[in-house]
Amino acid sequence: MLWLAMSPAQAEDDTWVFDVAHAYITKNYAWPVSDYVLRISREDPERVIVYACHKDDNDMGKLNSEGFIRAGGGKSFEMHLSKKAYSVISEWHFQ
Repeated sequence: MLWLAMSPAQAEDDTWVFDVAHAYITKNYAWPVSDYVLRISREDPERVIVYACHKDDNDMGKLNSEGFIRAGGGKSFEMHLSKKAYSVISEWHFQ
């Protein structure tokens, strides 16, 4: 699933972002690629911010059949990737 519309040149430029993010998740969480989606949130001259949205969090905040709000898995997080080092420099979890 592609979350942001990109020109072909932008898509090629951002390939490293997804490669680094997938490798980081594989190493640190061992999630199968089918369990999450990556989305570039924003970027500045030094970094790219990527959301790793886990499928367990898809229904978070919605009502279940008994009328209770689903808490979700709380697994999704945000990664900050360095454009210079091509690596993850920090990770932020949602509360």
